[in-house]
Amino acid sequence: MKNERTYLEKICRALLANARLDLKKGRLQAVGKQIDKFLIVNENNAEAYCIQGEMFKQKNEPDKALDAFLKSAAIKPDYADAHKGAGLICLKRQDEARAKYHLGRYLDLSPEAPDRKFVEAYLEQLDDSHEPDSLKRSQ
Repeated sequence: MKNERTYLEKICRALLANARLDLKKGRLQAVGKQIDKFLIVNENNAEAYCIQGEMFKQKNEPDKALDAFLKSAAIKPDYADAHKGAGLICLKRQDEARAKYHLGRYLDLSPEAPDRKFVEAYLEQLDDSHEPDSLKRSQ
């Protein structure tokens, strides 16, 4: 066990880099194995949990994805991608308060985000959903 840990410590950067690449290529089983190994020696790595969250999101496991994104944000509160991931899952679940918080935090942390317009549109939809019906009709 000690030898395995020493080995993992030496290759952990490669594990994380490979997990990122495999995620882009849709090789989700490989991502899971690499992140699990990485987390053995780096259990407080926000990026690893964010990659894990994306993996679970792509596997259509929103509960696990949200847990991973929230863990990532708890470890590194200024990690924009963790907030984006959590916000999008909350949006899909119609958890409006948490979606607004995390998506807003994402935009605050990443003012030049390439998807800024899309995220702003999501936030506008959430704001519009709270308007009284009488205001919606008069516009």
